[in-house]
Amino acid sequence: MRTTYAVKKRASTPLVASACLRAYRLPMPRLPPRLLAITLPLALLTSGLWSVAQYADSKEFDAQRNAGQVLNGERLETSTADAIADRMAKRRPDIVVVGDSIANNAIAGKRLAEQLDMSPDDVLMLTIPGTISAHWYALLKHHVFAEDHKPTLVVVVSSLQSMLEPVPTSTAMKANLDALVTREDAVVRKKAYPTLLSRLAWHRLRTTKQDLRRDLLYQARGLWVGLLWNNSDAQVSRWKQGQTNAHKAHDRVFANEKMDFSTLNIQATGVPRTNPASKRLAPPEEGFLPNLARLVASHDAKLLMVRAPLSPLIEPEQADVVPDRWTERSRSVLAQHNARLLDLGNMEVGVKAYRDPLHMTKRGKQRFTDVVAHYIAGVRGQVRGADWWSERFEPRQPLDDDRLTGGQTTTLEFDRLWPGEGRRFRVQAKLSTKTEKGEAPPTIYTEQGSIKAKRYPNAWMFDGWLPLPTTTPWTLTVQHPTSSDSALEALTFGDVGHVSYVYGDSVRFKGPSLDLLAPGTARAVVASTERPNRPLLFPVLEAAPQNMGMFSVPGFADIFDQRSLSAHNATTQCAPVQVLENGQALGARQSTCARLRHERPGQSCFDGDRVYFTSTDRRPPSTNDSQYTAVLHPERSCGEAWWVYPGDTLTFTVGPDATTAWKQRTRKLGISSLTTGTDGTLEVSVVSDSGTHLETNVEPMPETTRAGFVRRLASSQEGEELRIILHNPTEDLYFLVDHLALRP
Repeated sequence: MRTTYAVKKRASTPLVASACLRAYRLPMPRLPPRLLAITLPLALLTSGLWSVAQYADSKEFDAQRNAGQVLNGERLETSTADAIADRMAKRRPDIVVVGDSIANNAIAGKRLAEQLDMSPDDVLMLTIPGTISAHWYALLKHHVFAEDHKPTLVVVVSSLQSMLEPVPTSTAMKANLDALVTREDAVVRKKAYPTLLSRLAWHRLRTTKQDLRRDLLYQARGLWVGLLWNNSDAQVSRWKQGQTNAHKAHDRVFANEKMDFSTLNIQATGVPRTNPASKRLAPPEEGFLPNLARLVASHDAKLLMVRAPLSPLIEPEQADVVPDRWTERSRSVLAQHNARLLDLGNMEVGVKAYRDPLHMTKRGKQRFTDVVAHYIAGVRGQVRGADWWSERFEPRQPLDDDRLTGGQTTTLEFDRLWPGEGRRFRVQAKLSTKTEKGEAPPTIYTEQGSIKAKRYPNAWMFDGWLPLPTTTPWTLTVQHPTSSDSALEALTFGDVGHVSYVYGDSVRFKGPSLDLLAPGTARAVVASTERPNRPLLFPVLEAAPQNMGMFSVPGFADIFDQRSLSAHNATTQCAPVQVLENGQALGARQSTCARLRHERPGQSCFDGDRVYFTSTDRRPPSTNDSQYTAVLHPERSCGEAWWVYPGDTLTFTVGPDATTAWKQRTRKLGISSLTTGTDGTLEVSVVSDSGTHLETNVEPMPETTRAGFVRRLASSQEGEELRIILHNPTEDLYFLVDHLALRP
């Protein structure tokens, strides 16, 4: 019966199908079995991949729902575009801060305005979570610069990865970009979505596959635990009970006190884990960086891109890493359009300054804002409206030859005006030549006025003010002396608090110098330190997250923040404190706090307020039966800086051979330092066998911890040895000297 039934079933099916097809007059499709064998699996695979790609967890759903309606961390009743237009019209800001949620939690707009002596309305925050360079370009082009009022400075704050990432990598990011682009934009279309199957689709598939697998495992674990262990009287479902019980059991089993970290190889030396997002970054020349710089420059504004630091507790898979030398390439791309990159990625803000791996607390936000404000104020100068951003004021044609015979002139033509608000601008220049008494001084002149030079033994020096030209192009002429050949060493334009070099640089303008702090200084310079006998005590050991130990050493945060603004000091650890484990010093000054947990054990780092360290056996220092103490680091030198501890006397002995190449004797001493307080002084003296040439104090400037001066020395005999002596007479202040130089 089974055989007969099967035959009838197979036989009747084509008859019924044929009758139906004849009734509708449709041909019977006949696909080859081989084609079906290929197309059906492909269809199933495609539908499966599409389903995985469309998967989104609760956070992704929230982001999609809020796309186009979140600004500065707040959900708006209107669209983001309408809110931006309204705030730009009402506040008419001078500075606009753009970025993602990192920027919103790193910059305090009102505090930034306060630090720059501006009205709160002059600084406008426009941050949208989950955005990258494509969003910021669209926001500036279609909204900020589309308004009648245009800012003079745009500050972009985020990770460097987000600055270099051109393609949205989630549905919510794409929806946010679509909401910002109000009309067809060829740049966004080309770079944010280069092809139909762009990196968006593939990255989305990879990330959602991981999320789907994780969520399925969590759900399954919660379900089985809830079925086995549950309380029938509870008001929640067995599945919810299972998830709660599973989390508690997991935390009990893997508690730190039950782990033997000495047997764990948490991070293999030489095989660092990296953020996979770095593989989808565009080279700086091909992403949105040049477009952002050109866009801002076309509206006569300045662009500052700030790389923000992330929490030291961040995992390597989330770290802000980019390929080698891409940071320098990014800075070069921006500089071509008079924009700047402020790299604060290695700034040590501290573990407690973060509420999660990416976002700062209120305290960290204030500290980071102060650093950015200090940088802007430093390069901006004292005169608003001046070309404070440009480090040079280039003529239309570069100077081909700076050496001329007597009586000739050098004419420079400029196609833009000096943008200061006053009616005059300052001109300084140096002509190197042999001067003679009674010789007529050379001049520098424009159509509006002229400046005469002052004679020095081997140079003519210009320093004066000229009326601002009123039309372009305008010319400036340098008349060389008539009796001898000369060379134009340097030429600068400026006003109050600002100087831009037209030709030459500070070394050619001010002459050579002997940097006493730089590594590899001439052998004729010898440094020595006299140390006090009194001990300096530090507090007891404290437990820290992630199996680290900690000592609180407050008071150094301002020094570290100001050093973070220097490009060559940004990655230099300069801790004045060293941690001892059973009397043996742990590694210091080699690791930043962000890399501390993922390097070899037995390292330490300093964030300006606290010293963090890992034990040599990777176990928690509070429970591994070892003794830990914090002492002052015995090595005073630190890169291109020197510590002067309380009671220290630091002496630099400069032999006569160190300045034999100079045509003149040593005449000036320049020094700059940072200190942990504002009410102490550093005693400075310069002596030799013939007597004392300088005796003075270095005192911090008002409301700051920075101090310094340039002093002329009393005459000294040629070929004698000089001793520069720095003495710290205080009992609780620390000085970090980061510049000490002799000049002829």
